[in-house]
Amino acid sequence: MWMLLRATVSSLIVLVGLLASGAYRPALGQDLALADRRPRFLYTPSPGMAPVEIQASRNAMLRRLVSLDLEQPTVGRLLDAIERQTGLKFLYSADRLPANRVVPLRAESITIAAALTEILLDSGLDVVLSTGNQVAFVEVKTGVAGAWDGEGAIAGRVTDKRTGSGLVGATVTVDGIRQSAVTGSDGRYRLAKVAPGTYTVRARYIGYAPGMASVAVGADQDVTADFVLEQSAQQLSEVVTTGTVTPTEIKALPTPISVVTGDEIARKGYQRVDQIFRGDIPGAIAWDPGSLNYLADINIRGASTIGTGFVKTYIDGVELASRYDVTLIDPASIERIEVLRGPQGSTIYGSDATGGVMQIFTKKGAFNSGRPQIEAKASAGFVESQWDNTVQQDHSLAVAGGGRDFSYQVGGGYMHFGDWVPEAAQTKSGLHGSARMLQGPLTVELSTRYSNMSIGSPFNPAFGSFLYYSKPFYQHEALRQQTYGVNVGYVATPHWRHNLRLGYDQTGSDTRQTQPRLTTPADSFLTVSEGTSSKASVAYNTTYETSLGRAVSASLTAGVEYWRFHSEAFFGSRADTSASYLPSAGGDVTQYDNSGYFAQAQLGLSDALFLTAGLRAEKNSNFGADFGLAWAPRAGVSYVRAIGDVTAKARVAYGKAIRPPDPGLATHGISVYDEILANAHLGPELQRGWDGGLELYFGTRASLEATYYNQTAVGLIDFVAIDLNAAPPKYQYQNIGEIKNKGWEFEGRLNAGRLSLSGTYSITSSVVQALSPTYTGELLPGDPMLEIPKHVAGATLSYGVARTAINLGMTSVGSWTADNVLQLYGYYYGGQPYLGSPRAYWTTYPAFTKLNLSVSQGVNDRLSVFAQADNLTNSQAAERYDYVVNHGRVTTIGLRAKF
Repeated sequence: MWMLLRATVSSLIVLVGLLASGAYRPALGQDLALADRRPRFLYTPSPGMAPVEIQASRNAMLRRLVSLDLEQPTVGRLLDAIERQTGLKFLYSADRLPANRVVPLRAESITIAAALTEILLDSGLDVVLSTGNQVAFVEVKTGVAGAWDGEGAIAGRVTDKRTGSGLVGATVTVDGIRQSAVTGSDGRYRLAKVAPGTYTVRARYIGYAPGMASVAVGADQDVTADFVLEQSAQQLSEVVTTGTVTPTEIKALPTPISVVTGDEIARKGYQRVDQIFRGDIPGAIAWDPGSLNYLADINIRGASTIGTGFVKTYIDGVELASRYDVTLIDPASIERIEVLRGPQGSTIYGSDATGGVMQIFTKKGAFNSGRPQIEAKASAGFVESQWDNTVQQDHSLAVAGGGRDFSYQVGGGYMHFGDWVPEAAQTKSGLHGSARMLQGPLTVELSTRYSNMSIGSPFNPAFGSFLYYSKPFYQHEALRQQTYGVNVGYVATPHWRHNLRLGYDQTGSDTRQTQPRLTTPADSFLTVSEGTSSKASVAYNTTYETSLGRAVSASLTAGVEYWRFHSEAFFGSRADTSASYLPSAGGDVTQYDNSGYFAQAQLGLSDALFLTAGLRAEKNSNFGADFGLAWAPRAGVSYVRAIGDVTAKARVAYGKAIRPPDPGLATHGISVYDEILANAHLGPELQRGWDGGLELYFGTRASLEATYYNQTAVGLIDFVAIDLNAAPPKYQYQNIGEIKNKGWEFEGRLNAGRLSLSGTYSITSSVVQALSPTYTGELLPGDPMLEIPKHVAGATLSYGVARTAINLGMTSVGSWTADNVLQLYGYYYGGQPYLGSPRAYWTTYPAFTKLNLSVSQGVNDRLSVFAQADNLTNSQAAERYDYVVNHGRVTTIGLRAKF
């Protein structure tokens, strides 16, 4: 030790002597001066970590040789040449390093380190390497022991490509570090305290394709990263919330999600929300209700209920109280619709989600939009049918606007159909309004709507030979629907979000008979009935997102929900119009509630492998006293990989959903029409199963999706005839057993410039697999479920040039089995002999195809004219069964204006 110390001291004495004599002065001075002018080479092991200085001569990448022999050797041209030869990507600020600055550098063989040293000489910038192929030129300040200071920042604005307005609430994240930001009312964001280095920054917003930018952050430097996002048309990068609560890109979802935008709805001229299930959503069918078009009948992936099908529906997060009244929703108010197929959504949305979930998001205006924007539509048309021809009207008006931290839209609509079949006239009107307010990390959204429909008492004229159906059942019926919702979002930290929702929805009806029917001399009774159904709900959920390393992202969502359903019904009749009393009257009040608790985790690995798992526990007052909690698990995985110019996504998922029996189905009841026998064994309905699929995306030109599902519906409740000869006839609600729902869903899109084609095709097998020991109805193992077609297809061919747009749509439905109602009513009301069993009245209905055509021509930037023909070939094919009558071609012309 002593010898080492003595040698060190001696060396220092010699060095000091040499410096004092001036022997080293020129060389050392030149080196120090050159060192101040040259860039340093640093390495960042992962984003956010302190850069560490390295020796360029020991780095394999920096020792690579390149050839640089350019006529005009500017900074930009030299760096481009190095990028072409090496595959590196250089990130730098043009303000700090002008691309047109000339660098006198020519070399047949020079190392990358030497070339970059010449290019960056006297720039004050350093070279920062990362684990990828990105190289940043930034100023890095280092201190003692490799510590760093002089942090930078990333800031910018996220805007809508179509309108140019800022997108409020967009999420901006930086790959590999635990930093994110949410845009404010003008679409601006800022990420502070970012270590010097190269970063990939991403912006995402619900309903839009996300944006990505690469930036180089220097010490004490603000780097700008602006994003212009475009509304997406079902691509892997599109952001949705259905099935996840938190905004999630479609590529991370293990279940298929369909998105239909408000622009698509307007372009195709849809007048009812359920029309999207006639070819736009694979695996689904919505029967055209014809003269009963105030009710929707939607089936997804076979039979998830008996009778009229439905999908659990939300409007701005508020669940509808009535399962079948989605037809009262004004399509003009819709920003977009998201549909989840299959039982996996039950983990988030609870009871009644056995067939899937539909979320409707309404328009809320745009922030900083300047003066109010007005949109108006006026149209009239001609309805053809084999019974009569009549006219229709369809008008709407909306006003939207917004300021720095507030946006809104209010509007209304009016529609009228004449009597194309006796008593089929309808008039629908409604108002809707939505608003959004922002105050720092707090976002508040309000929405409200009111719809009213006045309808007649239409029926199939073929039933006119039956005395009971020879005259209208009533002269007036009014349907009402109103929805109110408040959604409050709070961003506690860039990683932790909270959401609270309060909702109320109510549907009411008022039916009155103002004249005696007198189908017989004794038929002089007048009837009146009134009823309302409402659902009040409150829900809270919280999501925490984090990074578990450079390549691992994770989120955990937990929530609780409570709702109460309340209905009141009244029925009364009197013997004649002069009586002041009601000799026959009755009423009913029903109320039940539901509580649900759920948690769901999502894990992403290398932005390629995504895992989802969740569980819900639910308590419903319609469950038996000893039933306990219903459990709804969910698990799934998706994997995304680029193969050349094609991006492929493979996915598989499992889920289970439950539906409690409606109140009163298991208890005894009797009326003048029928007697319902009690059933102590009646249990809840459920559906469980899995689906898997492959999606292929050929850039932005084309996509193809194939899904196979295998699900089992257990305990579906059937209305079973026990004794039709009794007075009154006896019936009972019974669980069937097991129904196997399986099939294929295909969806494709092709974009060829001005021409685009989209289509869906589904193969569905819905068959009785096993019967419950207590079931006594007509279904047998192997029977197809009624009213479920085997094949359904849809397609839309679009052409656009300048201000002209043309859309040709097709809906094709294969054959299906259902009741021959005309024949069955012949037994009930026409005195015809009974055929021996309900099965004897089953029949096979033929396949049909219906076409729609719409043409729009812009007059100028504010005004356009359009023409539309629904059921272009004037098909009179029956849908669902022959009780429903359908009209023929409907031709419409109209104007759209924007001011």
